[in-house]
Amino acid sequence: MNTICGGLRELRTKNKKTQKEMGEILGTSANMYQKYEYRQVELPVRHAKKLGKFFKFDWWLLYED
Repeated sequence: MNTICGGLRELRTKNKKTQKEMGEILGTSANMYQKYEYRQVELPVRHAKKLGKFFKFDWWLLYED
């Protein structure tokens, strides 16, 4: 996972999740999740931590270049 955008999309597709399902994991809408994935809005750390816990990976990897 090289960037937040690529990392989120890769995480979602690797785990066969829809944007709606990812939004549900984060407690947000599919539309808002899509904005995170396309880097229109920065992914909050609290959401990165939720994803890390849910998918069992180091959440900070989403922020590495």
